[in-house]
Amino acid sequence: MLNPVSDTQHLPWADLEEELLQESPQQWYERIRAVDSNNLVNLHRMVINRFATPAELQACLEAHRRDGSPWPSMRNWEFQASTFVPGLIDEPQPIRRHRWEAAGFHFYAYGHETAGTERPCLIGLPGDYGLLMAPGPFVIEALARLGWDLILVRRQRRESFLAGDGARLLELSDALQATLPGISGSLGAGDGRRCAVLGSSTGALAALVLAEQLGARRGIALCALASEAMLRPGDGVLDRCRHPEAEASAGPSNLLLVYPAEHDQDRDHALRIASYYRTRSPRPGSLTLRGYEGCHGHTLHRDLVEQGWTLTEIHRHLLEQAPLPPIRCREERLIPPA
Repeated sequence: MLNPVSDTQHLPWADLEEELLQESPQQWYERIRAVDSNNLVNLHRMVINRFATPAELQACLEAHRRDGSPWPSMRNWEFQASTFVPGLIDEPQPIRRHRWEAAGFHFYAYGHETAGTERPCLIGLPGDYGLLMAPGPFVIEALARLGWDLILVRRQRRESFLAGDGARLLELSDALQATLPGISGSLGAGDGRRCAVLGSSTGALAALVLAEQLGARRGIALCALASEAMLRPGDGVLDRCRHPEAEASAGPSNLLLVYPAEHDQDRDHALRIASYYRTRSPRPGSLTLRGYEGCHGHTLHRDLVEQGWTLTEIHRHLLEQAPLPPIRCREERLIPPA
């Protein structure tokens, strides 16, 4: 059922990522030391942020500390880690990574080393750079502290999760439904109903649809982007890839559509998507529109961290694990529960 990961030449940094995956964090740092520009340092940093575990990031940053390298980018990376998730670089959670390929997608599963089958699992659909609004090790660490594991879904080429009039998302849904039971011994996934689905930017709208298809406990869209063609009634992409009969049998979805309240474009996209769900939802459920105040860019997590919140608190607020931190936001429930 699980296939080894194959060639990923469709993305410009795929070769570097494959090489780094075969090396140790100490070797990553030695590579960084050998480059001759901050641009190349930042490229390595970006790629490592796409797949590294918290412990791997810690080891790379410790190598930098021992060396006393003058790279500002490395110092900034360490500062980011300590700000987004305090304590990450001192005592990261013990996380193991497992990866496989199915239906033309790469799957990266991050499970706590002492995880039992009761841990919930978040399925992440990242934006174009393979991130969920923050560096991957930060997100993995924040979720682990809340008792969640993570399955990160990565596209092999620069195409939308909704490509082919939604056909690619249906392929992803089928692959996950076939795969989740097979990894339930190492992650608390089991099936889609034990999972939540979160997507950011170009992966956000697909996350809402995937949550419906899997019957997930929660679907979360961060800074979603949507064209008129996606939302057009009758022949739009969402109408094509949503199956009312399948969704009706999966049970009510609890969907959360999140946007930075002071970012005009993201707010407009969120309102457009909310209008679609208000008028086109094929079954009872709930969709909550949440605008985080004081956030001005398509960089929601960074803006909230600058307000003093940690990434763990932000994800607790998104996943609604009590007690909720009092992050300033405005909410509107658009589709009342059945």
